[in-house]
Amino acid sequence: MKRSLRFFVFVLLVACLALPGCSRGQATPIPAIATPTPQPPGNPPASVYVLPHVVLQRLEVTFLGQDGNRRIGSGCPGNDGKGSTVDYHLRVSGVDEDRTVRRVVVAGDNSTLTWAWPCSDTWGLEADDAGHGAWDIYIAPSEASMIYTVLFFYDDDSMAMGMTGIQAAGTGGGPAAGPSYYFAFNFGSCLQDGYDSASGFYYRDMGPNEPSASVRLTLSAGDLQAIYQKIRTSGFFGYPNEFVSTPASTPGPLVSPAPHYYLIVHDRTSTNAVSWVDDRDGPVSRETEALRELMQFIAQTLEKYPEVKGLPRPSGGCL
Repeated sequence: MKRSLRFFVFVLLVACLALPGCSRGQATPIPAIATPTPQPPGNPPASVYVLPHVVLQRLEVTFLGQDGNRRIGSGCPGNDGKGSTVDYHLRVSGVDEDRTVRRVVVAGDNSTLTWAWPCSDTWGLEADDAGHGAWDIYIAPSEASMIYTVLFFYDDDSMAMGMTGIQAAGTGGGPAAGPSYYFAFNFGSCLQDGYDSASGFYYRDMGPNEPSASVRLTLSAGDLQAIYQKIRTSGFFGYPNEFVSTPASTPGPLVSPAPHYYLIVHDRTSTNAVSWVDDRDGPVSRETEALRELMQFIAQTLEKYPEVKGLPRPSGGCL
């Protein structure tokens, strides 16, 4: 009962995003409902109070992860990094075709982590009607989240809602089955390669105005185990979200173009996302070296697969 009540309160908080004037950290006053004054028999009531009728429909939501789409960036309306940011892709089905969609909201499992169309104080999202009640939702990655809630608000004040969790890279069930975790990884100096364990897509930037090349890639249980062990031993979950290389003593020369890495990891107890430009040559701190070894290990593990070796190479490079 307590869990149902908490869930209901969560839905009300998220639904607040669809109301004008309701934003993060801003309370929306609830109007008092007065009791009509009793009227003499035969006289019409002085006023009529109509309670809103909420129709709640269920949506089916699938998290497809980063599958190479670059439809929207961060901020509102989503222009920051648009075209270079690899978005998260959510597939939604069960949207009512007989109603007009007025607003779409995606919320992470942190109450401050939201995207919306149209947006105001949240980040923007792209919502594409694929027909037959199916929609494709694209959001720029932000803070790490294990669960995403999607809400569709219709023009008749009814709504539809669905939730999805991130699929783990391993099968779980104990050490013999391998680790149960999710990771998404982007790497490259100018153009980027990337892999998302939820979607199973490996993609490669092919240059400006060129679509990404992509392929389905399933990692072996041994490689999943090795990557997870490297994540744990490197102390990855203790790194800041924006890491800056630190030299061991006298700073060495800067590297340009420098490799840029982005890694997000969820397991059953921890979550973290780290962005890092490895732009320092020469001796570096132990913390920097550990992160470098982790990033290079994941990149080398992915690149050894025949599916990745078979992808075309971009014709251009750094400008």
